[in-house]
Amino acid sequence: MSEVIMSNDAANIPPEEFGSERAYLEGLLSTRINFYLVFVSFYFVAVFGVDASKVSHAQRAIALALGGVVSFFVALSVLRTTALVENVLTAFRVKYPNHPYTQAHKSLSKRWLLKVSAYKYAAVLPWGVTIAFFALALLTWRTA
Repeated sequence: MSEVIMSNDAANIPPEEFGSERAYLEGLLSTRINFYLVFVSFYFVAVFGVDASKVSHAQRAIALALGGVVSFFVALSVLRTTALVENVLTAFRVKYPNHPYTQAHKSLSKRWLLKVSAYKYAAVLPWGVTIAFFALALLTWRTA
């Protein structure tokens, strides 16, 4: 399935294979984002749910910084998967300009808010939360 992405020769690939590749990659992206949301939820509950008398500000700041590092690497994997999805969809639109998906994409691309695909909005989330991890770690460290 991933040969579609690696190959520059899309001339002999039927629309069904593009569809299965797209479905696989979008499922992978969805799984990574869902994993990330669960990770962040549990991590923030763990860091801030502990009684303040049992954990120092420095320990909490270190935990937040470590969460930021993990978040950064997950954000990289989400970014890479987003790029793979975009590559497959771009190749599909080039190969099949009259396909209903391509026509729908052209139509939605004329609307300013809908110009960007939803998976790109979701791919921004891990980067924002990574910044929040590091900002909270810095603020917590400064209050220590």
